[in-house]
Amino acid sequence: MFCAAGIGFPLVARETDHLFRLSTGVLSTTPSPAVRNHRITVRVAPVSAQRHLGDHYQNGLGVVQDYIKAHFWYNLAAASGNIFATKSRDAIASIMTQGQVAHAQEMARQHGASNREQVDKETENPQLPRRRTEKSPQQKPSISQLPKSQASQGTGFFVSADGYVITNAHVVAGCAKIVAIDAEGSRFGLSVERISHADDLALLKADTRRRSFAAFCDPSNINQGKTVVAYGYPFAQFLSSSGNVSSGLITALAGIDDNPLHLQISAPVQPGNSGGPLVDLRGSIIGVVVSKLDANEMIRLTDHAPENVNFAIKTSAVFKLLNASSVKYWSMSSQQEFSIGDLTQQLKKYTVKIECD
Repeated sequence: MFCAAGIGFPLVARETDHLFRLSTGVLSTTPSPAVRNHRITVRVAPVSAQRHLGDHYQNGLGVVQDYIKAHFWYNLAAASGNIFATKSRDAIASIMTQGQVAHAQEMARQHGASNREQVDKETENPQLPRRRTEKSPQQKPSISQLPKSQASQGTGFFVSADGYVITNAHVVAGCAKIVAIDAEGSRFGLSVERISHADDLALLKADTRRRSFAAFCDPSNINQGKTVVAYGYPFAQFLSSSGNVSSGLITALAGIDDNPLHLQISAPVQPGNSGGPLVDLRGSIIGVVVSKLDANEMIRLTDHAPENVNFAIKTSAVFKLLNASSVKYWSMSSQQEFSIGDLTQQLKKYTVKIECD
């Protein structure tokens, strides 16, 4: 670490931002030193600091990723003629909902010296979830959440006959309207029952009864080297509307920095797979697809691109969410294993594409 006291603003901003970028293995639940420094220097070098704060909120660097706050800060800098902030603001607006953009614009209109501190507080916002606090300033790779295709799509799966659906919290963040579409093209409106930002999980409810729904694996049967199958709707605006299947292995029983809540998997996943089911060869749920290793960051740190380093949320977090909502779920009792082709047909019956407006 170094002491920033006595160093001029431009160097402080560059150095704190550089050091923080090197140490962003995971998101902190409190603002990083770089973010705090940009906030403090808003008053002495407002345009530059405002644009940097927009960068931090857009990319989740040291704070919970929040597109609304990113747009807000970019908008303030753009109003002062910063062309880079203008481009960043317009780019992020293209992947936000109309409601999110309107919210950010209203924040900018209401902004002033008297309420700047209040606007910049870390308030809870339904954006991407928090990850564990970084424990050291060492260079570590970061994970990249699988964004919704065009910020409007993801995957989910039914977990009960009563119409309960599990997906990622970041899939439905900021949604005014949520719709599920099954493999047959049937559409169901979804309401949010409960969200765990800490675990990046959301429990949704469709006003329908389902004949097919997922059953869960006993956590004690989840082992390193186990074959896994993922199903979802990646790049749904370009690829098959009936869904995509991929397979691989459980390569590790923990995520980045030994995160005990995640499994590392080699099954290929893409934007749009977020919230989808991960099953074993018996067809039982062993995880929820959530993220992949940030390829750009790994290239920057190691000069090598990672291949199929992806992550799924363990079922223990899913059970916690379901139990908190008194939702009954089923465990797989059969030991029969199926071919990937047969599993795909099973997965199609209870996996849905999720669209967010």
